[in-house]
Amino acid sequence: MKEIVGVVIEKIDNSSGIILGPDQKEYFFSSLDILDDTKIEVGTKVVFKEECYATNKENIYRAILISKYEEEPI
Repeated sequence: MKEIVGVVIEKIDNSSGIILGPDQKEYFFSSLDILDDTKIEVGTKVVFKEECYATNKENIYRAILISKYEEEPI
């Protein structure tokens, strides 16, 4: 599983939200999947791995193993 960089675009409640990935897919997440002390705040850049669940109607994408994205110094 490759790591994906995305940004929190929606806070559903205090323990879940939506991350927008670079592919413009929306990934649901739960605070149980956050590995560090990253706060659930709109605009926070994160790195994560994805899971995909197929239903009869659509694919549902979920972000797991989430941590705050730290840009590497130049």
